[in-house]
Amino acid sequence: MKVEFCELLENLKHLKNADLRKRLSAQTPLAAAKNGARGLSTSQRHFL
Repeated sequence: MKVEFCELLENLKHLKNADLRKRLSAQTPLAAAKNGARGLSTSQRHFL
């Protein structure tokens, strides 16, 4: 039973990674740049 559960977790991990990769590749460069800029501005706000 424990082995089956581990295998299930591994499969879920692979699925999640594939899904993330798909979503990242589907993201347009513009959207990625916007997200990056948003991340920058929030971290900059922390320091100010």
